[in-house]
Amino acid sequence: MRRITFTAYNGCGEPVVIPAFTTAAPGLVVHESMGDPGWMISHERSGLLLCCLADPESAQAAAAEFGPLADWTMSGTEIKAANAEVAQLVSKLRSKWEQDIWGHNDHPIIADRLSA
Repeated sequence: MRRITFTAYNGCGEPVVIPAFTTAAPGLVVHESMGDPGWMISHERSGLLLCCLADPESAQAAAAEFGPLADWTMSGTEIKAANAEVAQLVSKLRSKWEQDIWGHNDHPIIADRLSA
């Protein structure tokens, strides 16, 4: 893991540059939540949330499991084109790690408007 910065998006869709850590899954980063307690796993290119966990160790472990679901180095649009079921796969794995804290539609993982 190395320290980096990346651009995430706040609730209003505004870009926010925040510190993060790389993960075992290229293209996914772990960072402190922006306002809520906990740690997030985000798609580095789009800045969108995949999962939120209580501590950085759990977030790193979960990121390793998310890794094989997609080529996270691609843009959100490219990921969706390569695997139309990626949102369902992420939702299923998210439920395992978050124990059904959020429903899939509460935090979309990939949005065309933010794909880089």
